[in-house]
Amino acid sequence: MRTKVWLMSALLSVSACVLLADEPVRDAAVLIEAEDFQFRGGWWLLSEGQARGGQVLWVFVQSEEGKTPPPIEDAMTVVELPQAGLYHLWVRSRDYARNQPGTRRFILLLDGQPADEESGDHGQEGFYWERVGDRQLEAGRHMLALHDTTQFHARADSVLLTTTDLDPRAVSDSDLSVYGQKPLHVQVETPGADACSLPPLARGGVTHLLARLENDLLRVRFNSVTGSAGGERIQQTAVIRAGDEWLPVTDFDANGCLFVLYDDSKESPAWYRDEWYPPQWKTREVDIRLNEGGPVYTVKTASHPFLAGDIDPLIPRQAVQTDANTVQVTYRSPSGQEAAGRWSLENGARELRFSLSLTPRRDGWYSVGMCAFQEKAPKDVEFVELPPLHQFQRLPEQPLLVTSSHTPHPLSLMQVKEAGWSNRPLTFCVVAEPANLSWDWATVRNARYGFTITNAR
Repeated sequence: MRTKVWLMSALLSVSACVLLADEPVRDAAVLIEAEDFQFRGGWWLLSEGQARGGQVLWVFVQSEEGKTPPPIEDAMTVVELPQAGLYHLWVRSRDYARNQPGTRRFILLLDGQPADEESGDHGQEGFYWERVGDRQLEAGRHMLALHDTTQFHARADSVLLTTTDLDPRAVSDSDLSVYGQKPLHVQVETPGADACSLPPLARGGVTHLLARLENDLLRVRFNSVTGSAGGERIQQTAVIRAGDEWLPVTDFDANGCLFVLYDDSKESPAWYRDEWYPPQWKTREVDIRLNEGGPVYTVKTASHPFLAGDIDPLIPRQAVQTDANTVQVTYRSPSGQEAAGRWSLENGARELRFSLSLTPRRDGWYSVGMCAFQEKAPKDVEFVELPPLHQFQRLPEQPLLVTSSHTPHPLSLMQVKEAGWSNRPLTFCVVAEPANLSWDWATVRNARYGFTITNAR
């Protein structure tokens, strides 16, 4: 807040008087687009030509035969208000005047408390602003949520919080856009995030070469390292031929990091709202705190692939050379689950091939994942590709699984500038085994693989 300073002095006076007068508090208005909500819960992103930004959050409900759809999880995001005051709450939603009007309703929650009125019951054809209540709010961070109340295709476009008499129905979209604000991006510690990290190697650990794979283009070493955290484990290293040089791959050791997802449900924990949308799973909860010492909010998600079940890391513990082109690696989890991995490198090949065999210790639903290669910060990545959703430097705000049945090319890759490579680029790529892909018409139900360009963090 700016302060006006007035300095008054008298001739021949040895003192001066300073008067401070606060500038009148400016009115506040904050406009949030629904598609910018950080946590979408059970809502889906939908393109809508009449929406302010061309997209809305949408509740899509399609029951499987004999099953009742689960409740729609709230979409949630954090907003920063510039000052305290009495805020008027406005929501822009869609209704259908000639097709079951008033049945696609939802309600805005502010810091967990519902607004005075539901949204989506305005009776107008198309999108329309509704004033849904007033709330006395402090400056700082607040949690907004969209709570579905009808399970009938609600559509949310925008939310406006204002201390003014601004009526968004009386101004143009362009004039209203000056109040636009992106929600705060809150860092969330995902349970099981460490499953994508191998136990660190202790200083002074003894290293023994157990196995190797090599050809004219690639050399991989499988070393046993003793004295490392979590006991003895296998460390992988690699060098790649670039022209006449053999150049090391930084932190290639992370290539050996696998994990198991487990769910003990009697029926499949996966839920398909539509044949052409990614699967969802049983709802998982993540707690976040907006302010130090403030209340804890529970964010619920059913679409986070690393929360699809209980996660258990698979640590490489033994490696055996079976022939010149194959190495067998034994993996064990902290819970005692064991798996057998097979690494192979053919003569003249540029790619390592990997397969895994796992015999479950108990009944349930299982998925096995690999955190391929060392994680990189987005700022260190030049290019990504995960068709058809992610390319160049476009990344999802949270991990999103793209199934092999939904991508025209079942792969994910990223290009980085590798340290020690004289600023030359290096591309890491993971590709599905073509022989294991289904020849049936592709749906979410017959996918054999899933890809995500971001990890659990």
